[in-house]
Amino acid sequence: MTHAELLEDLLTLNQYESMGYEHFARCGKPLSFVQFLYAAYLCPEGPCTLDTILAPEAVAQQDELLLKFRRAFAGNLPEESFIQQGRMLEVDKLLRYVDIPAHRHSFVECAFVLRGTCNHMVGEYPYVQEQGSCTIIPDGVTHYLVPSPDCVCLTVKVRDAEFNKMDIPNLPYFIYPVSFQGGADPFIRHMVLSLYQQQAQGLPYHERIIGQLFQTLLTYIMQNYRDTLEYLAPRTVQDSQMLEILDYTFENHQTITLQALAEHFHYNPAYLSNLIHKQTGQTFSALLRDFRLKQAARLLTDTKLPLNDLCAAVGYKDPSQFIRNFKALYGTTPLKYRNQNKLS
Repeated sequence: MTHAELLEDLLTLNQYESMGYEHFARCGKPLSFVQFLYAAYLCPEGPCTLDTILAPEAVAQQDELLLKFRRAFAGNLPEESFIQQGRMLEVDKLLRYVDIPAHRHSFVECAFVLRGTCNHMVGEYPYVQEQGSCTIIPDGVTHYLVPSPDCVCLTVKVRDAEFNKMDIPNLPYFIYPVSFQGGADPFIRHMVLSLYQQQAQGLPYHERIIGQLFQTLLTYIMQNYRDTLEYLAPRTVQDSQMLEILDYTFENHQTITLQALAEHFHYNPAYLSNLIHKQTGQTFSALLRDFRLKQAARLLTDTKLPLNDLCAAVGYKDPSQFIRNFKALYGTTPLKYRNQNKLS
């Protein structure tokens, strides 16, 4: 199948999208997430129809299913439940006419819009993804995607530890949700469709090829569309000076203080503190905490450092405070995170 044919195939409504379209026509709203879960996993044998989903006994099962889902996935959605075992990343089609509610996860998610548009709410920041756009959502960030009826959007879910290992220029900046606009660039479309096709075909070495293609794709975007970068936050980073400040903070996260940062860039500490908060929406201490936790996640998967040594390596003096902060961001303890992402 050529990529042109694959794109047309992706534009065709699949089983669940067709059911969602029918639900929208009948009820004035898309299929709910729990209705989709019921159709995908609990629907009785035989063809699953909208009438089956709307039957009273099915609705009762859906209520129970929703409670179980909320209990199982309170907080961050774990990568082990949404990325198939043995894969470093998972490529999926974003379903139209199915309401996937706002959520956050313990993996990195990239959304590529190949046709149409997609309304993307990142935290409290509304953003319209147009054709050729890419958003990168780090772990722990709440977001909500709503594709237009003519939208083809492919999402790439990447294990956080694997994403951190990738050699992509300016990777430190991806601690924030960001977007790029590649327009009608045929290379980007070709690479995204190749990711999807490689996964679907499952040929020998496809996992290795997918990993290399994805890293090449993001590097290409950084090479050619760095000037379109937009931070998706209520207050956005607006100038190159702030990018330098963020980069310097990341590179010196073990020991940096607001006073030292201000002296390096010849600012008054109070003025710099206000500037950081204005352009990033975070305080300096929150910014530094996130940088340290990102580096800790890398060390947990890339090294066998004991926890106390790892805390010191990223600038934490109190291991108990580190564990609390890490769990708040990643939804699990550092040791469990290490066990889930063991070195091979």
